[in-house]
Amino acid sequence: MGKRVWIILLLALAGCKRDFKETKVLVSITPLHSLVKEIGGEKIEVVSLLTGLENPHTYSPTPSRMREAAGGKVLFLIGGLDEWAIKMASDVPYVRLREGYPPGEENPHIWLDPDGISWMVDKICEKLCELVPEDSAGIKKRAEQVKKRVREIFGKYRIKKKKVVVMFPAFHHFLRHLGVEEAACVFPSPGSSISAKRLASILELIRKEKINVLVTAPFPDEGMADLIARETGVKVVTLTPLPGLLPNTDDLFSMLDENLRRLEDGLGD
Repeated sequence: MGKRVWIILLLALAGCKRDFKETKVLVSITPLHSLVKEIGGEKIEVVSLLTGLENPHTYSPTPSRMREAAGGKVLFLIGGLDEWAIKMASDVPYVRLREGYPPGEENPHIWLDPDGISWMVDKICEKLCELVPEDSAGIKKRAEQVKKRVREIFGKYRIKKKKVVVMFPAFHHFLRHLGVEEAACVFPSPGSSISAKRLASILELIRKEKINVLVTAPFPDEGMADLIARETGVKVVTLTPLPGLLPNTDDLFSMLDENLRRLEDGLGD
């Protein structure tokens, strides 16, 4: 009897084996992995060229990561900060998700903004439907579910509309959507430094405008966040533009939730 049960189980498992080959899709950075995987479902294999902890502005791909790109049917990238991905996957058609959004806006970090996410979801959905037409209904349904999920995450929090100083420009779209004004940015471009004169003007602005929050990220900052906090008494709120850099930020969705929670707490006083 035992042997017969095992045979039945093995036959059942064999029947559950996928009868399709996953379509390999490449993404430049990890936030896009979350979106494409959720929208694409089980028929899509998603490979992120940036594995998580690298800086997308300065990333240089290794030979092993370049081999990972082989066989991709399409590459999704943001555009602007991750142009290296096109060279890395030189034989793969690509889609720049940021193109056209928003008009005249150069800041590329649109995956932190629900409107930007919705824009990208529509582009991802359109391309995946071309690649896997037999699952187009499912892809479209999951795309709408992703938009709804993001709206619900943002809807959980009540963010006070205050002025803040930011260390890096990564949260521009995120803060603008929430009605939080960036009074100044300490390091306005990747790899930039700050002069003593500019630092003095930022300290003066913080005191004059009675700004009490400094938004930063887990990136090297020359000790500026601590210095500004000591000099002015601002509260330092650390957010992340990439999953995995802070606790409870394993994917795009948990990262958005954690960023919102931290910002709500930081602006709550």
